[in-house]
Amino acid sequence: MKIWQVAAQGEGFQRDGLNVAFELSGFILAANADEAFTKAVHIAKQQFVELGQAGHPDHPRAVINADEVEEFSGTPSTGIDQVEIHWLGEQHA
Repeated sequence: MKIWQVAAQGEGFQRDGLNVAFELSGFILAANADEAFTKAVHIAKQQFVELGQAGHPDHPRAVINADEVEEFSGTPSTGIDQVEIHWLGEQHA
């Protein structure tokens, strides 16, 4: 298992009647980069129910894409298997 630094972005989400995007970042313990991204999204979905819109037929524009998933060799500045979400670009739906 390795520590991965994950950065991702999401767009096309509905939150409080607004169209929003977000940035996700965190440090994840996983066997490979694909597993790290999947785990980061899973953790984020547990924190923010709105992220369940991704892949749902009622929200065809809601997507989450990986920006970077890199092996991290230093000491993480935050906890491992924790992600942060920063909501962006709020506009009325």
